[in-house]
Amino acid sequence: MRKGMTDETLEISREKLFDILSKAFTELTEEALVLMKTNDKDSFQKRIIVLIDGLNHDILNKSKREKPVEPEKAPSIEVDWS
Repeated sequence: MRKGMTDETLEISREKLFDILSKAFTELTEEALVLMKTNDKDSFQKRIIVLIDGLNHDILNKSKREKPVEPEKAPSIEVDWS
C-alpha cells in the first residue's frame, strides 16, 4: 500500500467490477498495440500509469466504501515491582 493511504473496505457488484476490468483490459491491449508499432516505451509506461490511476478511480467511485475500524486496544496491566 502506498504511503499515506488508509485501508478501507470496498463492496462492488460483480457486474460493475467486470465492466471496469474489461474496459481497463481493452485500454491496456490498445496501448500494447501502440507500443508494438512505435516502440516508445516511455510513452507506454506513462500511459499505463494513467490507466492504473483510472482503474483505481473507477473502482473507488463505483464501490460502497467503509472507513477502516481501528482495533480496540486491550487494557494494559501495570505491575509495581517495588
